[in-house]
Amino acid sequence: MSDFFDKVGDAFEKGGKKFSDKAKQVSDITKTQMDIKKAKDALAEKYIVLGKLYFEEHKDDSVEEVQSVAAAKQQIEILEKQLAVLKGEIKCPVCGAMVPAEYDFCPKCGAKIEKPAPAEEAAETTDEAEKVDGEVVDE
Repeated sequence: MSDFFDKVGDAFEKGGKKFSDKAKQVSDITKTQMDIKKAKDALAEKYIVLGKLYFEEHKDDSVEEVQSVAAAKQQIEILEKQLAVLKGEIKCPVCGAMVPAEYDFCPKCGAKIEKPAPAEEAAETTDEAEKVDGEVVDE
């Protein structure tokens, strides 16, 4: 009878070892996949930095891709201004933080917040949204 229990014990031990080995393999695969993703994300970030540096160096060039980036940046700026108006916020002229329009000073840097006239601000963002490089963007 003890021979039977020895065999059962050996079977459990072998099964446990196989399970443990497989679990380690799965763990190593997952870790390696995560390391690959981190490396790819880091590379993508480096491409972004490189692209920004290239753009800043060549932003006045007439290359179509450079001009399309400039137009996209301008459109984003216009949309961010519209969002700020909708949210009732003003961009701090010193640190760039978004500040509630009713504040007189920036809570981040303490700078005095100059407030544009409400009608002037709304008209400005509407006019900008209609034209980007002379083209109608928002219809």
